[in-house]
Amino acid sequence: MKITYVVNTFPKLSETFVLGQITELINRGHDVDIISINKPTEESVHGDIDKYKLLEKTHYINKNPSSLGFEPNEKLISSLVFTDIIHAHFASYPADWALKISRTLGIPYVITAHAYDIYINPDIENLKEKFEYATKVITTTDYNKDYLSKLLGEKYGANIEIIRYGIDISRFSLNEKKPDGKVKILFIGRLVEKKGPTYAIEAFNKVWGKIPNIELRMVGDGPLKDEVNELIHKLDLKGKVILLGAQPQSMVLKEMADADIFFLPSLTAENGDREGSPVSILEAEATGLPVVSTIHTGIPEIVVDGKTGFLAPEKDTLAMAERLKQLIIDPELRIKMGKAGRAHVETNYDRKNEIDNLEKLFENLLENKLLISDMSENQLSMIRERIRNLGILLSKLDAEIRIKMNEINERSKEIGQKNQELNRKDEQITYLRGRLDKIESTVVYNIYMRLMKLIDKIIS
Repeated sequence: MKITYVVNTFPKLSETFVLGQITELINRGHDVDIISINKPTEESVHGDIDKYKLLEKTHYINKNPSSLGFEPNEKLISSLVFTDIIHAHFASYPADWALKISRTLGIPYVITAHAYDIYINPDIENLKEKFEYATKVITTTDYNKDYLSKLLGEKYGANIEIIRYGIDISRFSLNEKKPDGKVKILFIGRLVEKKGPTYAIEAFNKVWGKIPNIELRMVGDGPLKDEVNELIHKLDLKGKVILLGAQPQSMVLKEMADADIFFLPSLTAENGDREGSPVSILEAEATGLPVVSTIHTGIPEIVVDGKTGFLAPEKDTLAMAERLKQLIIDPELRIKMGKAGRAHVETNYDRKNEIDNLEKLFENLLENKLLISDMSENQLSMIRERIRNLGILLSKLDAEIRIKMNEINERSKEIGQKNQELNRKDEQITYLRGRLDKIESTVVYNIYMRLMKLIDKIIS
């Protein structure tokens, strides 16, 4: 199967879930290409980018599809002719591009809706259009599906399928770390509002005042970095809260292996931005870390409150501190919850299961194409538009081929004429060389005879 992924930016350090899908599909023998709207601003630090030569498979377009006509993307669209299905990750610009390509070439497309793309100032009519023409819409949580069904209506909700994130569990060893005195609490996430980094520090501060032998280690970077630093200074937590910045996967795994508790106090940002299913929580559970997080969007689906960790209300730092304290003072509870978290991820969030479901979905969509008699007027209109655009594309390609052939023919004629001229020049040069040889022979002979006569006179 030839699958083309459409994403905002590739590769992107914080979107390992996209990379994981792509590499696993390639492992299963599928041909995967990537269309990236923007070039990356971060250095590629994931080994799979090089291992699978993914940059060679990536096309960068750096354009807003709403501002473009057909012609500027003709070369790109031509390269998509053999694609079986398009998978747009995020219901924003990637879905706009998927719709545009689908209308142009008649390739079915699927959208995976995540979080900010559906929560921040959603353009309802635009979403409806993209969802209407999508062969299927995927989302990762029950919470997201319920939200979209209410936002857009049950008609659109009926076409939404839940495929939960999966992780490569084999990359994570169960943390069987024995208590060694200092308890390390780990935060992993971009330093943005919805991740709650300042609330993590405030909750930690409430615990540190009572249990000093603890440390908060924060992996991630982002626009709130200065605010986070100021808060650490204000609360006099330097040396207790360690900012590690953005880190490659190898260092993230090392931090998880050395941690005792995972802490992510997610919340709804002022602009409406929210989490989907934080992959960092799944990875922490796979490592055997108990989790303290919040009752926020799909997090209660991945953290079983009281079994694999504890959940607190958003922004309630006192409740968070109590949950942290409960785990800090009870090493046996940490181990028990960590093992339960590992089992939970193995059962429900194994990437193999995720890709099985995705693969089946793609295959079913390609096998069960609509009959003309079952199509709505919108779908028929879309088919007519596809045929028209394909006709335009083929006409343009034919015209381009004819122009190239004419150029080749003209060039061949020029080369032929030049060859004839070269042959004539070769003949002239050969003739001149022959004449020169004769002239040289005559001159040498005359000089020789004159010398002989001169010698005879001298002798006599």
